[in-house]
Amino acid sequence: MANDLGPILSAAYPQVVATLIRVLGDMDRAMDATQDALVKALQVWVSEGVPDNPVAWLVTVGRNRAVDQLRREQRSVSLDSNVVPLVAELDSVDLTDSMDATEWLAVDDDMLRLLFTCCHPELSPPAQMVLMLKVVLGFSTAEIARGLLASPASIEKRITRAKQQLKRATVPYEVPPATEIPARVDAVLKAIYLIFNEGYTRFQDAGLSRGSLIDIAIRLGRMVSRLMRNDPEPRSLLALMLLSAARLNARVDEHGVFVPLEEQDRSRWHKGMIDEGVALIDTVFAARHIPGAYQIQAAISAIHSQAASAAETDWPQIAALYNKLAQLDASPVVPVNQAVALCYCGKADQALTMLTAPELSSKLISYQPYFAALSFAYECAGQEPKSIDALQRACELADSSAQRVYLQRRLQEKRGAQPAP
Repeated sequence: MANDLGPILSAAYPQVVATLIRVLGDMDRAMDATQDALVKALQVWVSEGVPDNPVAWLVTVGRNRAVDQLRREQRSVSLDSNVVPLVAELDSVDLTDSMDATEWLAVDDDMLRLLFTCCHPELSPPAQMVLMLKVVLGFSTAEIARGLLASPASIEKRITRAKQQLKRATVPYEVPPATEIPARVDAVLKAIYLIFNEGYTRFQDAGLSRGSLIDIAIRLGRMVSRLMRNDPEPRSLLALMLLSAARLNARVDEHGVFVPLEEQDRSRWHKGMIDEGVALIDTVFAARHIPGAYQIQAAISAIHSQAASAAETDWPQIAALYNKLAQLDASPVVPVNQAVALCYCGKADQALTMLTAPELSSKLISYQPYFAALSFAYECAGQEPKSIDALQRACELADSSAQRVYLQRRLQEKRGAQPAP
């Protein structure tokens, strides 16, 4: 049962910490209170079951733990300390384990406040990133260090400095005035997409529940789109998330094994999400804005979502869009996806030239999708032994059981098809 609680607690974490930061007025206190609440949930929910509203339950427990801690501090400080009025103020906050629709909207507002706070211009982009990973998603310092290829000590210093910068600048915990939003919106969109991708990659564990990270990201995407009505990128990101989420139910089979896009049962795709996403991106393109990265990614996803099959997909258009995306996004992941599209266009040699270039391959030695794409490119080029070697490496790097089982199955099929020496 404890293992089953992991996805629920992971999805609840950003909502709980965001609300407790507002209630407690202190980021560190809120993070400590959230952790206390999560530990308590693991103790209680195993025997009593998950409450109807996990977020409200956790907020209530976290707030109560914080009040207890403040009372202990109150006994060791003078009566004119700020602690005493804060305890009285917190005692007046009425939190129960049930929230109506209005209170749920308040939780979303708290999330938006937290994102804008973490994305304050006072912080550098790297500082914004580590703060979002730590505070918004609750990643451990070790996890962040692994993901950013840095030492835990250096990451801890970055997080501490970022928090101190916000305190020194007395940054208010709020959605900024309209005139200040454009300076932060790019970082906020990255944060929202980070939340979405965390839910997306863990889909086989988290699912598409109401409280999942995917749903949180989409709700936040809608809110930012309303705030920035004249900016095409928030709407493009919303379209991208809707179109990606629409395919999730077909991404694993009934046994929990990963199913690649070209093999998915497209009747399982969510038509309502696809229709909404396509309509959004059509509106963006019709306005003839200069294309941004999210707009191009959403266009690629729309082509996939509207194709009847992999064979009927407009791969030349997708390859051209990835080429355009590479001009806007320096991520090495972009040419990996472009190479796959080139293979479907019958240009495997061009794809291999791109994938085996030292400036790309050296950056992706631990990136599983790179080796899966490399295996596919070698296969399309008729170089089966090299395809098998690359697929073996992809198997070794797979970070989910769903993908590992699929890749191992493909590897066995390839080895079985090889002629005897």
